[in-house]
Amino acid sequence: MNIADHLRNSLLTRCGFHSGQTVLAACSGGADSVALVHALRECEIPFCVAHVNYNLRGVESGGDEKFVSDLCTTLNVPLYIRQTSQAELDSISSNLQNAARKIRYDFFHTIIETEQINFIATAHHADDQLETVLMNFLRGSGINGMSGMKFHEGKVVRPFLNVSGTELRNYLTQKNISWREDSSNSSDAYLRNRIRHHLIPVLNECDERNGEGWKNSIDNLADESALLNALADSFAEQIATPHKDGIHFRKSSLRHSPEPRLLFNHLLREEGFDFYFDEATFDSLFELQTGKKFLSNRMSLHVDREDFILKQENSDEFISFRLQPDSVTHNGWSCRIISGADPREFRGYDALLSIDPGAGELEVRQWETGDAFVPFGFSGTKKISDVLNEIQVPSHLKRNYPVVVFNNEIVWVPGYRIADKYKVTPSSTTVIHLSWKN
Repeated sequence: MNIADHLRNSLLTRCGFHSGQTVLAACSGGADSVALVHALRECEIPFCVAHVNYNLRGVESGGDEKFVSDLCTTLNVPLYIRQTSQAELDSISSNLQNAARKIRYDFFHTIIETEQINFIATAHHADDQLETVLMNFLRGSGINGMSGMKFHEGKVVRPFLNVSGTELRNYLTQKNISWREDSSNSSDAYLRNRIRHHLIPVLNECDERNGEGWKNSIDNLADESALLNALADSFAEQIATPHKDGIHFRKSSLRHSPEPRLLFNHLLREEGFDFYFDEATFDSLFELQTGKKFLSNRMSLHVDREDFILKQENSDEFISFRLQPDSVTHNGWSCRIISGADPREFRGYDALLSIDPGAGELEVRQWETGDAFVPFGFSGTKKISDVLNEIQVPSHLKRNYPVVVFNNEIVWVPGYRIADKYKVTPSSTTVIHLSWKN
């Protein structure tokens, strides 16, 4: 089966794709993503391309962007480009790879929502899958991490997970198709690269089944992980009950559940409480005095007489405040009047709004149940609760997530997009730049 046939079969049988649906292909210019673009074209699947230029490798980054642009021009395929910088990445996270991923997927989801595209396709392949599993293993992951990436996860599909990187390069070579090499892939600065360069070659020497063994293991782990998660969730109603002061976990029900420690860790993790109880710590939980607590991710787990209670730390202490032009607040918000900026350069936690600050008040407040607005590029309203799920705000942060309002009307949801009514147009007389260093 050639690569195009692999792609078509994987999309239809593993990725939830149906004939006639459209795809946004993420393309860096490297061999894997270029193979994805050409295979989609060969399969005659309607698609467009997205490229993110992080501007971290100087001329090389610009060359990647030009290569992808020329490729899309040759194939007559629509292309979307996102420019970013070291400063923007640093403002999002101290972990460069996490920040880059955040920008990348925010950009992809914005495109498919605006253009009504069905899926985001990435070129992750079988070698990437093994690297991911080994990384998770070295970091102490449980069965969820060891089950690797999924073929179909929300709007994201990875149709090449059953194809090796060598097969993708052979496909391009046979068709005399060129690609770009990322010089950072040769560096051992990243754990993934060290695994790729030093660990996997040794494993391949010991592999008598040419990769089939570990592929089957990952598939089996994925199936078992799905089963265990479903079983764990089925016990949640018997153990956990939401209350005004937090989520109550009944000690007696937890004690008599199957594998209570593993189940408790799973339920806490689902709520965003990132604390792993080993056997000794878990056993001691039931003997601790009332009032003891554990802290993690701005959440606290309290020991009560009959229950363990999971609470949001300072959950009722969100204080609304006004945004004044040319000011920087104590909690990372800034507001200034600018001119001549391109709205496409401001996404994520930066926004441009066509607003006259003299006509009302800009305010940051906590979102409220029932809040909704008309996002940029949409014709209908969207609930803020749905937006927070869409941009994957962790459960423990949702309650206090901020929105920006102008005269009590929502104008921006940070990390998502502005309200369509306040978009910048050529006729805009005053443009406000808002930024949240989250």
